Amino acid sequence: MKPFKRWFGSKPDAEELIQKLDSDNIPNHVAVIMDGNGRWAQKRGLPRVAGHHSGMKNVKKITMAADAIGVQVLTMYAFSTENWKRPKEEVDYLMKLPLEFFPKEIDELIANNVQIRMTGWQEGLPDFTLKAIQDAIDQTKNNTGLILNFALNYGSRKEMLKGIQRLVEDVKQQKVNEEDIDESLFARYLLTDPLPDPDLLIRTSGESCGSVILCCGGWPIPSCGLQSFAGRNLRSSTSTKRFKNISAGQEDTAGCNGNEESNLKQRIITGLIAGVGFIALLLLGGYWFAGLILVLSFVGYDEFLRMNKLKDNKALEWFGYLGVFCLTMQWQYAGMTPERLTWIFLFLFMAITVITKNRTTIDQAAMAFLGMVYIGFGFHFMISTRWIEEGGLFWTLLVFVCIWTTDSGAYFTGDWLGKTPLWPTISPKKSVEGAVGGVVLSIVAAVIFALIRPELLSLLQAVWIGFLIAAVGQMGDLIQSAYKRVKGIKDTGAILPGHGGVLDRTDSWLIVFPFLQSLNVLPHV
Repeated sequence: MKPFKRWFGSKPDAEELIQKLDSDNIPNHVAVIMDGNGRWAQKRGLPRVAGHHSGMKNVKKITMAADAIGVQVLTMYAFSTENWKRPKEEVDYLMKLPLEFFPKEIDELIANNVQIRMTGWQEGLPDFTLKAIQDAIDQTKNNTGLILNFALNYGSRKEMLKGIQRLVEDVKQQKVNEEDIDESLFARYLLTDPLPDPDLLIRTSGESCGSVILCCGGWPIPSCGLQSFAGRNLRSSTSTKRFKNISAGQEDTAGCNGNEESNLKQRIITGLIAGVGFIALLLLGGYWFAGLILVLSFVGYDEFLRMNKLKDNKALEWFGYLGVFCLTMQWQYAGMTPERLTWIFLFLFMAITVITKNRTTIDQAAMAFLGMVYIGFGFHFMISTRWIEEGGLFWTLLVFVCIWTTDSGAYFTGDWLGKTPLWPTISPKKSVEGAVGGVVLSIVAAVIFALIRPELLSLLQAVWIGFLIAAVGQMGDLIQSAYKRVKGIKDTGAILPGHGGVLDRTDSWLIVFPFLQSLNVLPHV
């Protein structure tokens, strides 16, 4: 019961901790070296990118905490000039993190009056990375609260070298007199200008600082204090500036890892609320359930379009929504069969490329069409299963319960026993032990259904169906994870707090229902 022990464990209230701080002893500028994330992941048998993703999730938490206690500037050392030496796969993943972080968090950052800035060189950074950062900078440039400064493609040696070169050039051109050169003048030639000097430096990896300049990252840092987070221990130190003695509690993990307990709470609460509503409409059946599924299909297709950056193409968008509606609902449209409907929309999508004179590319049309078929057919088979004349509710509940028990079994078994990564490059947290646990629980759930309605389902059939649902469902989840990995995102949306988007929650549904009906495992309408 380890997850529940963590969840119910007592923790000090955040407001209570803030009140204990000395308001006259709060650092004005805090700098955080986001170091050790990759090593944190490797110690747990995960790929390094899993650690980077975990660290990124906590940037908002750190920002909100810093803002709450009165910090004026928060600098996050995210990517140094030395980091280009890392493996290409890891660098490519790091470059995609701003695309995931800013679109998802920008609204809350704006609501909290946070201003985004960047310190570093743009040369060498991918265009999509620069665009994500620049968009965030533009959207928050008028904010007057906490400054969240990202040190990206930044190195102190290069910064000082470039600063010296610019200063020497200005001296040659007699823009600066040699006798006027001092620390304050030289500071104006650094990228950190006009930000104030950091009062506190936090390095999350727990390693000691071999070189003040290299470790601390710039001209002003040697005068700052150094806090080092190692595992669950925090070593406090004294700053020679404003920051003197701030005691801190324990960190849950190294490498800026987040509070899994709060995420678990959020997931459970959201799951309970959404689950009760879903089950109520499922029990009502008919057009109540069909209407819910249709709404989910529209939201899911909207997420698909956003993932593939197709929302600005109105022709593809509206043809796609129309296709999703036709494929999701029943087929009685002037005698149209699913095959005919699919072909008609295939023609329409391809025709758009000609009508727009290739402003809509064939690749864009193909992707929009793929999403329409994947989502439309997937959700349709949920409706058709519920509308089975004999035992429609039984079969629909059977599939959903087996999917839910697979997910739960995989999660808890993996948490307790998981040691062997299942497919770490796609889904770092999944383990072989968790997958097996999910299959076992799915079979148990199916057997219980067989015992309840033996006239509809034999025990042998239950074992077979339970196995199929678990195996195919987990494959559907991995397919979605692989696609999100390619797109460099964690969730398809944010409509379900703690759970992500509709496609995040229905990835197994969209594969399992069509699979079972296509193989005649389930009765047909």
